[in-house]
Amino acid sequence: MVIAHRGVAAILSLAVVLGAVASVPRVFAYFQDAAPLGANSFATATLNPPTNHSATGGYCANQAWTATSSTFATGHELLRSTVSGGPYTSVATITPRTASSYVDGPPSPGTYYYVLRSYYQNWTSGYTAQVSATVGHTWYLHNNPSPPTGNTSSQATLTMDQTAPSAGTLYNYDTDRDSYAGLLIERSNNGLSELDSRKFQVWRTAVLSCDVVLSGTATFPLWAGTREFRTGKAGSITAYLRDYDGSTYTEIASGTVTAADWQGASSTFVQRTIAITGINYTVAAGHQIEVRLLVNSSNSDEDMMLAYDTAAYPVTATLP
Repeated sequence: MVIAHRGVAAILSLAVVLGAVASVPRVFAYFQDAAPLGANSFATATLNPPTNHSATGGYCANQAWTATSSTFATGHELLRSTVSGGPYTSVATITPRTASSYVDGPPSPGTYYYVLRSYYQNWTSGYTAQVSATVGHTWYLHNNPSPPTGNTSSQATLTMDQTAPSAGTLYNYDTDRDSYAGLLIERSNNGLSELDSRKFQVWRTAVLSCDVVLSGTATFPLWAGTREFRTGKAGSITAYLRDYDGSTYTEIASGTVTAADWQGASSTFVQRTIAITGINYTVAAGHQIEVRLLVNSSNSDEDMMLAYDTAAYPVTATLP
């Protein structure tokens, strides 16, 4: 109801309008002067999307952006699709509003498509432009330093990462064991309980920044030879895939490659592949993936030499 009268006229108008209920005690208010419409209007707000969204691949999909300029926003929502253009599924809500990065761990290797939006309660902004990232689970086995620059003594634990080797020369990685290029691993019959560092070699990733989901078959294409490339000798190498949390290990799976005549007609390193099937395991963020290689006494006539971390001899742990 709008009453345009003032003073006594306004009171009389109220009495006429109230009619039969005028006898009931009421408290009323009236305007002394008319109020302009502009003074009673509501301001409208816009929920702006974030800007400068980008994604970088690796074993995770690393997201970065500039936070929404809408300071009342709660945070941002990240959505993902396996198909360019969507449909998209929400994978994370990221708070506080000022957060400007996120690491996503997709369920398997492949290319993923992302959009981002800001939100406040049940209100969402428009999407950012779509970005994409390709995720892979291939790690290269390295020596230390890498790229190699010369001969080194053996080292109990080495690194593996997603950078392909570029060195042109294979150096001697164990001057404390022999004078041959590459790394010598002596035979063992103790499996994972082996403590003699001459009889196994460990490679380990850096601490993972996202969960890594492993499902399927892992392959380890190795370049190896019998000691001094002796022909007519059997060779057998086992790869153990493990989850390391900084203090304890969990064995994920293992596999072995064996050849009755490893060298055949070759007088140098021979490529043979270890395949591990049926893997179904998630390595949690904050853990490390470890590969441990061991030469089996029961199936190897000789100690084995490994070549790795050069462009000619790239050795990988290709995980599902």
